[in-house]
Amino acid sequence: MIRNTMLKSGLALLLGILLIPSLAVAQNVTGFNGTISDSTGAVMVGVDVTVVEENKGLEYSGVTNDVGRFEIRGILPGTYTMTAEASGFKRYQNTGVLVFDQNIRRVDISMELGELADAITVSEEGFRIDTDTPTLSYKTPSREVYYQNVQASLIYQVGAAPGAMNRNELKGMYSNNTAPIQDGILTNAYGFFRAPQEHLQEVQLKTQNAGAEFQHANNILGVGRSGTNEFHGEIFMAFDHQRLRAKNRSIATRPKPETARIRWSYEGAGPVWIPGLYDGRNRTFFHANYQPVSSLRLEINNNLTYPTNQMRTGNLSQIVPFTPNGRLDNPYTGLPFANHTIPTSMWHPLGARLLELMPIPDKPGIVSNKQGTNENYSNDPWEHYRFDHQVSDNNTITISHFRFTHTGTESKWDHGPMDCGRYNNGPNRSWSIQNSHVFSPTIINELSVGRGHQFSEGASLCNGSDLLAVLDPGGIIDFGGRSFPKGEPGAPQVIGQTIGNLSNVGGSFNPRPTCMLGGCAAGQSYGDQNNTVMLKEGVSIQSGNHLVKLGFSNIWSLNEHGGANRNSYGYWSYTGNFTGWDLGDILLGLPYETNIATSRPPRRPRSGQMGLYLQDDWKITPRVTFSPGIRFQTYGAPSDQSGLWYNFDMASMSVVVPNNAISRVVPAYPTATIPVVTQSAAGYPGNLFQYKNPLVQPRMGIAIRITDETVLRAGWGVYHVPLTPAYDIGQALSGFTSGPFELTESFGPNAITNGTPMLTASKAFPKPGSGTIPLQNVQVLAPATRGNDWPSDQQWNITLERELGNGFTGRASYVGAKGTHWPYSVNRQTPKPSLIPYTASRKVYGAAPFNKITEALVGANQTYHGTELEILRQFSSGLYMRAWYEFRTALNDVEGGKFGWVGVRGFETENPYDRSRDKGWSDGHVQHSARVMAIYDVPFGKGQKYFSDASGFAQIMLGNWTFSPIITMNARRASTPTYGGADPANVGRSGGRPDILPGCRPSGFDGSYEGGKVVWNRACFTVPKAGTFGSATRGMMKQPRDPHFNINVFKVFPLTKYENGPYFKLEAFVTNPMNHTNPSGPNSLNINDPRFGRYAASWHVRNIIFRLRLGF
Repeated sequence: MIRNTMLKSGLALLLGILLIPSLAVAQNVTGFNGTISDSTGAVMVGVDVTVVEENKGLEYSGVTNDVGRFEIRGILPGTYTMTAEASGFKRYQNTGVLVFDQNIRRVDISMELGELADAITVSEEGFRIDTDTPTLSYKTPSREVYYQNVQASLIYQVGAAPGAMNRNELKGMYSNNTAPIQDGILTNAYGFFRAPQEHLQEVQLKTQNAGAEFQHANNILGVGRSGTNEFHGEIFMAFDHQRLRAKNRSIATRPKPETARIRWSYEGAGPVWIPGLYDGRNRTFFHANYQPVSSLRLEINNNLTYPTNQMRTGNLSQIVPFTPNGRLDNPYTGLPFANHTIPTSMWHPLGARLLELMPIPDKPGIVSNKQGTNENYSNDPWEHYRFDHQVSDNNTITISHFRFTHTGTESKWDHGPMDCGRYNNGPNRSWSIQNSHVFSPTIINELSVGRGHQFSEGASLCNGSDLLAVLDPGGIIDFGGRSFPKGEPGAPQVIGQTIGNLSNVGGSFNPRPTCMLGGCAAGQSYGDQNNTVMLKEGVSIQSGNHLVKLGFSNIWSLNEHGGANRNSYGYWSYTGNFTGWDLGDILLGLPYETNIATSRPPRRPRSGQMGLYLQDDWKITPRVTFSPGIRFQTYGAPSDQSGLWYNFDMASMSVVVPNNAISRVVPAYPTATIPVVTQSAAGYPGNLFQYKNPLVQPRMGIAIRITDETVLRAGWGVYHVPLTPAYDIGQALSGFTSGPFELTESFGPNAITNGTPMLTASKAFPKPGSGTIPLQNVQVLAPATRGNDWPSDQQWNITLERELGNGFTGRASYVGAKGTHWPYSVNRQTPKPSLIPYTASRKVYGAAPFNKITEALVGANQTYHGTELEILRQFSSGLYMRAWYEFRTALNDVEGGKFGWVGVRGFETENPYDRSRDKGWSDGHVQHSARVMAIYDVPFGKGQKYFSDASGFAQIMLGNWTFSPIITMNARRASTPTYGGADPANVGRSGGRPDILPGCRPSGFDGSYEGGKVVWNRACFTVPKAGTFGSATRGMMKQPRDPHFNINVFKVFPLTKYENGPYFKLEAFVTNPMNHTNPSGPNSLNINDPRFGRYAASWHVRNIIFRLRLGF
């Protein structure tokens, strides 16, 4: 109900907005502000202020109000020239003023008396620090994007900023509270937008105290490249070869074959210009980039094993010495087969067919007698298109489209006719439309709308019904009345213990399971579509000393997740239990056990989110800005459009399904022991979950300009944690969509009674309901759980920032966070620790019919404290530099979500009766981090400080060099020790955290080396005492320092004497140029493993990637 209401209201509002003739769709809050005064300090009213984008010629204007303040918003990010004019005063002009997306650049102007024709011209004047908001932002301008080789998904950019923990875990926030946003649209961490440097103009991380217009605590904002008034075109080739990579120290030889990876890129940008029809200079611009990327990897396997020609006659004497009894038995008589040969008269038709389908060896011997070829082909083109158009002086529109398509095929080692290979396909795309409309100098409207689509599928290149026809052309297999839809992916699963992967170890056979038909993954298939539609509307109103912002944002998640169950076409397991070898059992058609699954239709999760916000940036005095705000956020309870999801009621121990789904429960589901009831009968809400709405999120901050060069800022805010990332709402129903709608029945173990086997290859699946139903795993989310306490994150910071001169700024920040009511889960079947050995009867709710009862709860907590120091030099005199250091602590009693893949349940606690003992450092938490990066234009050559008079070859070789080094350092990364193979607490759980011996220091990496390998002290740990859990805490082990040094080198060769003429550019991206050895590991965290705490030489060896560019 909530979802439908939100959807209808949002669409109606969108329609109403689009019907406004002058309004298109939005540029985000980007612009300039400031105060204009005369030489006496008195504010000036009615001063005309104009800014012109230097590369595009786009012009925007404003006027100072009654307190001398001007606001120019709704502009494109870029570099501007600002002018201010007033009668009786000299004209003010400021060039080269850079403004970032969703940022306001403050420029205060002091006008001088004089003639208007007399101009005061300055360059890059204006505050380089944020003077008016409490938000901490980490801005990566276009120069850094390019020279630092920014690649891949936006989510990876968090590592360049302080506070990064585990990719999308930032500054103590729960992982789902991080939003990658490209051109105004929420994207997937991996899918919708993968951003090579040719697509990006800038990246910005708003990581602390974002304003009320932002739903998430952390926001990664990417802005795509756009065109200018100058036409620009470029072709480049990136060349990566294994010979440019130092040999991995952990392997003896380089992998074969050595292949090159080449990537091409074609880029064009400029004004839209149609001769004689349209001249888009200063008005309409485009940018287009296309990068076709394809690769073919050929692998050779010389160790495949298949039945020899002799075995194909039924004579298995070659294998007899390796059978358990040294003979080949006839299971019907109990005597050995004569001459170790199974007569063809006893062969089962399907056994004969399987033997026919198996490849014939092409080499001598009974092992490693066939060569297999695996071809992996992938095609991954990237495309990005952007159009910017100034509809009028008051209206700007941007349209962006991105597309990334992954297509790959893979063969599986020539396993015969049923080896179809696999394919995977992933067309991902997003589009957005953004508009800024200035209704008056004091009222600006901004709107953005867009859609992200991620599709990922993979399956056998054959469908299951076709493979079944190949295996059983006569149709003799009796599936017990079951039917299979035509064209569905998957495969019949025939499992042999040795065939296909037989290896000779020490003169004896070492069986390894393998899926003979199509490889072990042949039966698996998946198809996921994640669709996100986003609408964001905002109005800013300037009134005196108040800048009021209000608006809303809507997100609709419309996803589909499908895929055949691995065993939906049947599963036959041959173990050699009857004859002594699996091929003998296959020929006789005697599987040891079988099973078959009933697959449910694709899941179609749906959900909606809506937020309303109001914020006032109130300039109490010219030097003090107070920013109170509030956001009302709603999260619609997720549902499945097909109606196939469930909840579990602990009071009645019943499965609860929607009213219209009761008839679709699998007939074989054990309803006698696990009742299935409708939502109405159970008194559950329509969506089976009850969500608390609306959620109130207060935000506030203050900025105090202590001096013209120094600002003190502070902020605090509340950000409720989305249940799941909006781009994958399917996580919200993860674990709640199988239950009574999907079931696997098992048959066996097979036995022969009075000469008749219980199972044969053709009669392997008796009628539904006659097999063994496995113990059930159910998920629980009590309706009131999300109706009372919703997970939230609080953020606060105190920051002192100062302009240091010569383009340098410095920042010192204390940042803090508190996570409250974080999700976690417990297994309600787990008994309390005891000295009594564990048996299934000790489960809290009995040995049957439940294996696990996993309940999703809220109530976990985290605290985060960090100190950050940063120095930044904006590009000036050929140098750009950024350096930061941070010290932080993050203590919690659950993990805050690893990359978001935790769904509604959160992480399961070790002891469901005492969550407090899980308190510790987050795994991967780094206590000390530092990063230094720079971009330096070498001052050699024409127009430079050195060798400016060089000519000819010297000028070509000496000029136009740029170096960009990067140094990173992490220290004291947290890891958690474990043990395995034991259940000392007697709770039915194998493994956990060990005991630590009193007074023992386990981390011995401070100079303690053994054979060049860093070693933790395994002797400090032991398996816990009987009836107890371990005393070791989470994250107690600290890893050694992890320094990295990379350098990128660029050389431009102008092809003409003109500054903007054609050029050739050579680039080298060098990782670890000194080939420094860092410890890599630990190899194992398990104290039972001899590799515990040992570190190998890092695989981060020196690597060089070359790029060649030709452009103009």
